[in-house]
Amino acid sequence: MKNNKSTYSCLLPFILGTIFVINLLFGNPVGNQFTRWKTRLRLNEAVQYYNSVVARVSLEEEHLLAELPAELYIPDAYPFCIIGRGYQIYGSNRDYEDIVADYTERIVGLGWVFAGTSSKYSQLYGYRNRPDISTMGISIAPISDADLFFQEYPILAELVENNLASWLEQYRTIYVISFEYYNPESGCLL
Repeated sequence: MKNNKSTYSCLLPFILGTIFVINLLFGNPVGNQFTRWKTRLRLNEAVQYYNSVVARVSLEEEHLLAELPAELYIPDAYPFCIIGRGYQIYGSNRDYEDIVADYTERIVGLGWVFAGTSSKYSQLYGYRNRPDISTMGISIAPISDADLFFQEYPILAELVENNLASWLEQYRTIYVISFEYYNPESGCLL
């Protein structure tokens, strides 16, 4: 019996060392897969919430010119997060200030808070669904200053450059709304 205990106590550092080396080399594949599976269970709920907010915020009288819908996903580096960002570009014959006022009324009516304007792009207005830890944010920005716009939204640069001239022939104001979703429960914050 004493020999068995001493054999096990000699093997214990070897076993723990092997587990440690495997985790260093391969990460934590079992833990990450379990975390990813748990997060994936919430993905449909997140998509439904995101889509309901987009539908409730949109102004029916505005003209949707282009859209890059969000694809909510779980990033490889953060298997506990659900993130995504979508964009809608609108044309209007109203002043930008009136458009922002209408969106502000609608967004604040949902119980959201005004998060301020961008320091680089003063006409970019941001909103969050909670004042502390947000799960979703909405930003509104005009496409009046193309250089600033492309710095803030590089993903839309080609789409806007290819269509801006024809849009401006039809509408006085062209603007973008971006919808951002982050799952804050595990440390993904806006």
